[in-house]
Amino acid sequence: LQIARYHHFAFVVISCALLGFGVGGLALALRGSWFRNRAEQVFRWGVLLFALSLPLCFTIGERIPLTVYFTPVVWIETLGWWCLFWLIHAIPFFLGGLAIGIALIMAGPRVHALYAASLVGSACGALAAVLLLSWIPANALLIPFAGAVLASALLVAPWSGTPSSLAFWGTTGGSLIALILVPILGVDLCFPLGIDEYKPLAYMQGLVKQGVAQH
Repeated sequence: LQIARYHHFAFVVISCALLGFGVGGLALALRGSWFRNRAEQVFRWGVLLFALSLPLCFTIGERIPLTVYFTPVVWIETLGWWCLFWLIHAIPFFLGGLAIGIALIMAGPRVHALYAASLVGSACGALAAVLLLSWIPANALLIPFAGAVLASALLVAPWSGTPSSLAFWGTTGGSLIALILVPILGVDLCFPLGIDEYKPLAYMQGLVKQGVAQH
């Protein structure tokens, strides 16, 4: 949002995170016994769905006709699109919060160690995002982050030879292969980032396409 739109839309990210994690906790609170009885299975598939939701929700969100400058006549329509954008991007946070909550439930007496790992992982993820932006474009961040989650999904789901295990490993492996193909096909082609037409960045990109400037 800072790169494609404007920096003051950061509150949308914060509210998406709070909403998604909150709804994940609410689902565990309302159906706690159901989740406990299927904890390992729900956790495995929840992690996989979280990984898949990162590129999917980003791609869907970038196709929503968002606008910052609009006339009062269309304010209801404009806010409607922004609300849809907000809800779509809350989905990964919901799945991530659900997976973390189930992991905490399964941790038992080792819950303190798992919570510490969650905090360390969050800090490393934030640091990695800042460092990676120095080397790759913002929309390409989907590749290492989704790839890391998919790789971790294989670690928490040992191969058992059952149809469920085959389906899980097949889906996860196929998703990893698809992510590897993204740089070959082109990140901007697979995960286009819609730059606001009024941002200076959009004007600069136009100059680059004309061959009169370099990025």
